[in-house]
Amino acid sequence: MVPDHRVNVGLAVPILRPPAPETGVALLAALDARYVGRQWLRGDDENVRRRLSDYAIADLSLTLTWRDFELRGAMRNLFDRHAFTFGTFAENATAPGSPVQRWLTPALPRHMQVSLSTDF
Repeated sequence: MVPDHRVNVGLAVPILRPPAPETGVALLAALDARYVGRQWLRGDDENVRRRLSDYAIADLSLTLTWRDFELRGAMRNLFDRHAFTFGTFAENATAPGSPVQRWLTPALPRHMQVSLSTDF
Protein backbone atom coordinates (compact mmCIF):
# COMPACT_ATOMS: atom_id res chain seq x y z
CA MET A 1 0.00 0.00 0.00
CA VAL A 2 2.88 2.37 0.66
CA PRO A 3 5.11 2.97 -2.39
CA ASP A 4 8.83 2.27 -2.23
CA HIS A 5 9.55 5.86 -3.29
CA ARG A 6 7.61 9.04 -3.93
CA VAL A 7 9.08 12.17 -5.49
CA ASN A 8 7.32 15.45 -6.27
CA VAL A 9 8.96 18.27 -8.23
CA GLY A 10 7.60 21.52 -9.56
CA LEU A 11 8.63 24.62 -11.42
CA ALA A 12 6.67 27.89 -11.47
CA VAL A 13 7.60 30.73 -13.81
CA PRO A 14 6.06 34.20 -13.64
CA ILE A 15 5.14 35.26 -17.18
CA LEU A 16 3.58 38.60 -16.31
CA ARG A 17 4.23 40.55 -13.13
CA PRO A 18 2.04 43.49 -12.10
CA PRO A 19 3.56 46.88 -11.27
CA ALA A 20 1.45 46.92 -8.09
CA PRO A 21 0.20 43.58 -6.73
CA GLU A 22 -3.07 45.07 -5.47
CA THR A 23 -4.25 46.35 -8.86
CA GLY A 24 -2.32 44.65 -11.66
CA VAL A 25 -2.67 41.39 -13.54
CA ALA A 26 -0.22 38.54 -12.94
CA LEU A 27 0.24 35.35 -14.96
CA LEU A 28 2.07 32.29 -13.66
CA ALA A 29 2.89 29.06 -15.54
CA ALA A 30 3.69 25.90 -13.60
CA LEU A 31 4.82 22.38 -14.39
CA ASP A 32 4.49 19.73 -11.67
CA ALA A 33 5.55 16.10 -11.82
CA ARG A 34 5.30 13.19 -9.43
CA TYR A 35 6.87 9.77 -9.39
CA VAL A 36 5.34 6.94 -7.36
CA GLY A 37 7.32 3.74 -6.89
CA ARG A 38 6.03 0.19 -6.89
CA GLN A 39 3.60 -0.72 -4.13
CA TRP A 40 1.93 -3.78 -2.69
CA LEU A 41 -1.81 -4.30 -2.96
CA ARG A 42 -4.07 -3.99 0.05
CA GLY A 43 -4.93 -7.45 1.31
CA ASP A 44 -1.55 -8.94 0.32
CA ASP A 45 -0.32 -9.02 3.92
CA GLU A 46 2.47 -11.48 3.10
CA ASN A 47 3.66 -9.39 0.11
CA VAL A 48 3.78 -12.36 -2.25
CA ARG A 49 1.58 -11.16 -5.12
CA ARG A 50 2.64 -9.00 -8.05
CA ARG A 51 3.00 -5.34 -7.05
CA LEU A 52 1.61 -2.29 -8.82
CA SER A 53 4.07 -0.82 -11.32
CA ASP A 54 5.73 2.51 -10.69
CA TYR A 55 4.52 5.55 -12.63
CA ALA A 56 5.22 9.22 -13.31
CA ILE A 57 2.58 11.85 -14.10
CA ALA A 58 3.00 15.53 -15.08
CA ASP A 59 0.58 18.46 -14.79
CA LEU A 60 0.71 21.87 -16.48
CA SER A 61 -1.13 24.96 -15.23
CA LEU A 62 -1.64 28.66 -15.90
CA THR A 63 -2.82 30.99 -13.15
CA LEU A 64 -4.14 34.49 -13.87
CA THR A 65 -4.45 36.79 -10.85
CA TRP A 66 -6.27 40.13 -10.83
CA ARG A 67 -7.07 41.98 -7.62
CA ASP A 68 -8.74 39.41 -5.32
CA PHE A 69 -9.58 36.98 -8.16
CA GLU A 70 -7.61 33.99 -9.36
CA LEU A 71 -8.45 32.09 -12.55
CA ARG A 72 -6.62 28.81 -12.95
CA GLY A 73 -6.55 26.30 -15.78
CA ALA A 74 -4.71 23.01 -15.38
CA MET A 75 -4.06 20.10 -17.72
CA ARG A 76 -3.77 17.05 -15.47
CA ASN A 77 -1.91 13.92 -16.60
CA LEU A 78 -0.41 15.94 -19.44
CA PHE A 79 1.04 12.96 -21.33
CA ASP A 80 -2.05 10.75 -20.72
CA ARG A 81 -0.07 8.10 -18.83
CA HIS A 82 -1.98 4.92 -18.04
CA ALA A 83 -1.22 3.71 -14.52
CA PHE A 84 -2.88 2.10 -11.53
CA THR A 85 -2.83 4.14 -8.32
CA PHE A 86 -4.35 1.61 -5.89
CA GLY A 87 -5.09 -2.08 -5.74
CA THR A 88 -6.79 -4.51 -3.41
CA PHE A 89 -8.06 -8.09 -3.21
CA ALA A 90 -11.80 -8.49 -2.73
CA GLU A 91 -14.60 -10.94 -3.40
CA ASN A 92 -16.25 -10.71 -6.80
CA ALA A 93 -19.93 -11.27 -6.03
CA THR A 94 -20.78 -11.27 -9.75
CA ALA A 95 -18.67 -14.38 -10.44
CA PRO A 96 -19.79 -17.92 -9.50
CA GLY A 97 -18.50 -18.83 -6.04
CA SER A 98 -17.55 -15.22 -5.25
CA PRO A 99 -13.79 -15.70 -5.77
CA VAL A 100 -11.30 -13.26 -4.28
CA GLN A 101 -9.82 -11.28 -7.16
CA ARG A 102 -7.41 -8.46 -7.80
CA TRP A 103 -9.12 -5.03 -8.20
CA LEU A 104 -7.19 -2.03 -9.50
CA THR A 105 -7.96 1.71 -9.53
CA PRO A 106 -6.71 3.47 -12.68
CA ALA A 107 -5.24 6.96 -12.66
CA LEU A 108 -7.44 9.64 -14.17
CA PRO A 109 -6.87 10.14 -17.90
CA ARG A 110 -5.68 13.48 -19.27
CA HIS A 111 -8.25 16.11 -18.32
CA MET A 112 -8.66 19.85 -17.89
CA GLN A 113 -9.59 21.60 -14.66
CA VAL A 114 -10.67 25.25 -14.47
CA SER A 115 -11.29 27.17 -11.27
CA LEU A 116 -12.12 30.71 -10.24
CA SER A 117 -11.52 31.78 -6.66
CA THR A 118 -11.53 34.90 -4.52
CA ASP A 119 -11.05 35.91 -0.90
CA PHE A 120 -13.76 37.80 0.97
